[in-house]
Amino acid sequence: PKDPNLYRMFWFAIERLAPKYPAEVIGIALAAQDQRLLDWTARRLEGADALDQLFAAFANLKAQPDKQRWLLKAISGRLEHNAGEKLSPANAAILAALDLPGDTTARDLAARAGDPTATERLWVIALDAKAQTTDRTGALKILATGKKDDSQERWKQLLADPAVQLDVMDLKPALLDLPEAETAISGLSVEQKARVAPTAMREGKTDRMMEWLNTGRFPKP
Repeated sequence: PKDPNLYRMFWFAIERLAPKYPAEVIGIALAAQDQRLLDWTARRLEGADALDQLFAAFANLKAQPDKQRWLLKAISGRLEHNAGEKLSPANAAILAALDLPGDTTARDLAARAGDPTATERLWVIALDAKAQTTDRTGALKILATGKKDDSQERWKQLLADPAVQLDVMDLKPALLDLPEAETAISGLSVEQKARVAPTAMREGKTDRMMEWLNTGRFPKP
């Protein structure tokens, strides 16, 4: 419709139906021409199976990547709005299997939920020395907040990588207790050590941080 308010009026008409007839309302929202209707529907759904109802809609969108993006955005918005709501392993696997070129939302959400396939894809990026540093650090930030993290050896390996070692120390402060961290820190400049200082102090390592700074490498004049 040319009038942008028509969809809002339409939403007022079906809003109360969303909790009682979720599948039908989701179908109506997906058939609309305005993505906002689906976003509003996703937030309005109630009950423990609300996310399951949204994910069930993916089954009918296999050849419709644009609508898949709509649904993915709606799910992401609901999760952001309801911080305590978590993805089930089955729903995380659905996201990990989505193939939407140029869109990393599905992979990132799945990895945060602990999906092994999505998590491994992020580790490939994080460990790739030829990848853009911003892509690597972005992957590490998601891995650090993931539901499941049994990759201690990989984190330790990255302590020796100059491109991301400071980010690794910040994201995984417990690593500062390891010998690998001591070795990495000993090779840092004073400026780089100063960046690690806030993390060290939060971890109660103020005295150790002063030792690191006092043995710093100062830039040559």
